[in-house]
Amino acid sequence: MNTLFGIPQRCITVSTVGVIPRIRSLAHDASGVKLALSLHAPTQALREKIVPSAKAWSIDELMAAVDEYSEASRVAGRPDGSGGGGRKKGSVMIEYVVIRDVNDTEECAHQLGVLMKNRKAVVNFIPYNAVDNGSNFEPPLESSVTRMVSILKDVYGVRVYYRRHHGRDIDAACGQLAKKRPRMVPDLEDLGTAWAAGSGTVVQPIPGAGGEGFNKARLALVSLGICAAAVVSFRLLRRRVS
Repeated sequence: MNTLFGIPQRCITVSTVGVIPRIRSLAHDASGVKLALSLHAPTQALREKIVPSAKAWSIDELMAAVDEYSEASRVAGRPDGSGGGGRKKGSVMIEYVVIRDVNDTEECAHQLGVLMKNRKAVVNFIPYNAVDNGSNFEPPLESSVTRMVSILKDVYGVRVYYRRHHGRDIDAACGQLAKKRPRMVPDLEDLGTAWAAGSGTVVQPIPGAGGEGFNKARLALVSLGICAAAVVSFRLLRRRVS
């Protein structure tokens, strides 16, 4: 990856809803790549309500996999530069979308602080941006988010980012860039527990995929492959010229 496309592993981030076998694969096979975990809740019960596929693994199992990745990536980023990747400290980005009256309470903040304390992690608070998808979720009050930030930083010593929203007025904020019609191919977060927990390869057949939606997905993959081939060809040609 470092030589083929000229992109260092430390410049790549893999975001996951929490597929534990793949997190462990990343830790052992590409520990220089950064990891971002979509957590969104400090407890198993609440997370299952927000992220349906969370039923596949418990938060304790998920945190154990995160710790395993952190240790592997810390070793990969040794000061002498060996091990590949050059990643420092092995920190994991914990994504936490804040939803009003769902996961923005003071109790949630303390539960999250206990979960993240002494872990190599950075919590990224992202205020929920409303979308027309039939859900009853609402954006949080800014005071609720700042309270959560304060509790994690001051009480538990957890590193925190607070992502400010931009582009809400034109539906261009985080989480809003979606077509206003039903998806033909479901997101991993919305798939059933059995599929999410399935072993095997990283890419598995998607339940219910077929017809026009499946053909469009295949076309998108072919287009991506063509783009990748073009990049490789360009780099090889430039090497010959130089």
